Amino acid sequence: MAVAGTIARPRVRTATPVRGGRQAEPQVVAAPRRTVGIRWIAAAALSIAAALMLFAVGNAVAVGSLLGDLRSLEQERDAVRTENDALRATLLRMQGMDRIAPTAARLGLSVPATPPRTLGAAEQQRPAADSTHQ
Repeated sequence: MAVAGTIARPRVRTATPVRGGRQAEPQVVAAPRRTVGIRWIAAAALSIAAALMLFAVGNAVAVGSLLGDLRSLEQERDAVRTENDALRATLLRMQGMDRIAPTAARLGLSVPATPPRTLGAAEQQRPAADSTHQ
């Protein structure tokens, strides 16, 4: 039996004695060839290796594409944050008393002497209870 990677040696078979006591010369008989099986195994191994290489290259391309998408999303996020900061600054400027006071004076509004009074939960329920007893 030949092992993969070794060279098969031909088997030597000796002839049987012939009548008269004379022996024939030994005959060389070739070993059975198993190269067809080895060829199929080698072809399958090469095919599997090629498929794995294609998978690795495809994976690398996909990762590169995802990294490009990530970079563009990060740029978009930064642009939105910058816009949000600008809008927040505009809102604070618009809410400032320096802007509101002249407009309120022009409209005849005044600042009250005492702060406005807010109703708590207990005070809101009491008037409703008082109205039922009347």
